[in-house]
Amino acid sequence: MSDIQIAIADSQYLMRLGMRTVVQSTTNIHVVAETDKYDQLPELLFTYQPDVCIIGINQHTENPVEIVKQMVQHFEKTRILIVDTLENPNEVISLLQTGVQGYILKQCDRDEIIQAIESIHTGRNFYCSNVIRLNSGKIEYNCSGHTVYFKKNENLRLSNRELEVLKLIAEGYTNYEIADKIFVSSHTVATHRKNLMKKFQARNNVDLVISAIKDQLITP
Repeated sequence: MSDIQIAIADSQYLMRLGMRTVVQSTTNIHVVAETDKYDQLPELLFTYQPDVCIIGINQHTENPVEIVKQMVQHFEKTRILIVDTLENPNEVISLLQTGVQGYILKQCDRDEIIQAIESIHTGRNFYCSNVIRLNSGKIEYNCSGHTVYFKKNENLRLSNRELEVLKLIAEGYTNYEIADKIFVSSHTVATHRKNLMKKFQARNNVDLVISAIKDQLITP
């Protein structure tokens, strides 16, 4: 595993200290920047250009969705890992929709944190087991003043191959990479992807992954 340079942004000192202690217990992950002010993130990422930016979300974080959305849109070379202490299903869905590559909750242990960092650094997505459990079953999501309820789709049927392709899409693999892994043509994978988009009524990969999480089809 190549060296990984990371930045940490969290308004709480103890959370930053804890995260720094965890990642520095490995030999290949190095903290190159740290801040307790989210409005300093653009300058920090521009200056240090870390491979991964860990953004802590807590009760003191104002407009977390907007903060994360800007980082995802303007710093494509830096992979974003959310560490959420609030465990609000509505907010988890909104933050996932920004396109973040990784999302973990505060209960995650050291190994899962390291796995998340290494996974998104290699181009894969990572959603911890707690995020999966938090978003399983019925989810309440507020939209334009109205409350929409999502629940597991009992009528959704996927073939074993579609489920296999879905899990690899969720991990961030391309059509060609998936084809190589499951020994089929990239055209076949593209067809499976198209069918999955149609079944989940998804507009893009993010929608597809979020729907799969809601329907408990993605496991860690």
